[in-house]
Amino acid sequence: MSEMLYPINPNRSVPWNNLPLLPIRKELYQTIEILEKLGDFLLTHKITTLKNQKSEIYQHTKQNIVIIQVFAL
Repeated sequence: MSEMLYPINPNRSVPWNNLPLLPIRKELYQTIEILEKLGDFLLTHKITTLKNQKSEIYQHTKQNIVIIQVFAL
């Protein structure tokens, strides 16, 4: 365990590698392609959520109709 697997950064005020400083420029991540994919994801998520809610409403309505029919007898 005495052998070092990786070197230690001697100057901790300087980045160890050539990573860009944060925050990065918006031009690098706010591109049309990324925004289109984000829009597609949000639309798909919203549609899935609505389908799940529709299914739950249908099941509750179906259960309520059965209960009403039982009380009617």
